Amino acid sequence: MQQLRISVIIPTFNSRKYLAQTLTTVYKQDYRPYEVIVVDGGSTDGTPRIAEAYGPFITAFISAPDKGQLDAVQKGISTAKGDITYWLNADDAVMPGAFECAANAFAADPSLNIVFGDNYWFDEESRRIGVAHSVKHLSFWDQFLFYGQLQVEAFFCRREVAYKALPFDINLRVYTDYSYFLPVRYGAKCKWVPQRLGAFRVHPEQMSTIHHSRGYGERELVKKRMRERLGISLDEFQALQRRYALHYYFFQKVYPKTISALRFLLRKGTGDLHRKRLARFFFDEWLSLPSFVVERLRDEGVGMSSAGQDGL
Repeated sequence: MQQLRISVIIPTFNSRKYLAQTLTTVYKQDYRPYEVIVVDGGSTDGTPRIAEAYGPFITAFISAPDKGQLDAVQKGISTAKGDITYWLNADDAVMPGAFECAANAFAADPSLNIVFGDNYWFDEESRRIGVAHSVKHLSFWDQFLFYGQLQVEAFFCRREVAYKALPFDINLRVYTDYSYFLPVRYGAKCKWVPQRLGAFRVHPEQMSTIHHSRGYGERELVKKRMRERLGISLDEFQALQRRYALHYYFFQKVYPKTISALRFLLRKGTGDLHRKRLARFFFDEWLSLPSFVVERLRDEGVGMSSAGQDGL
């Protein structure tokens, strides 16, 4: 049986400090085949040289001024030729085995539209890596009626399903992924897998921090547009919120906090050995650049984040 091809879409703009590590986590995936599409918004910080250092590993490098992250992702989706679409931001990471896990789930069930899992967060400066709340029980209705955060780095969907989100509102800056998740998840057959597929980088330059004041307005706008798409009035929407409130509160508030508390006690009881081992592997090995990239970047004199500078 022919293996499914994954289209990795990486939007980037002036991401020199992080892009090499992000590309490295894709490069180290055991699963093949995949294509890597880097969509650059006309960077001026040397970002294109990072992509060039990976040579033919980059299937397509699109560089031109754009109107923001969603404009870049939209270009990537339109360019993609794979069976599965995967959006990975230029400062985040995909975890070991993620591609194989997602591809196997799709192959096992041809009627499946979306595969998603849980994720990590990480702070390179402090070398901390943490576990985000599980999204196992986060349904479309939970996301739509209230809000619950999936992460694009732990979310795979069939290419034809990704088109349901187009055209994007390219003016969004904070709730970009939310505007993607709602239309693609509605009516789709989804599967949560018990594996942490991605890792979200925490740093002061991320869009949700820079444009924090726009957050609430954007989230409500995305909800309003989805209501209009489904033909649901505001009164009907609020009635649905009341109907689903108890379910949402238990599975998205009480349950995750209970699991987090149990996990915290386990960590304390074991001296946090697992988390420490994970941090060492993640920062010292998983983010470590391939030798051929290190050599090319050394020749170019291109700097990047601390984990990528070893030996440069």
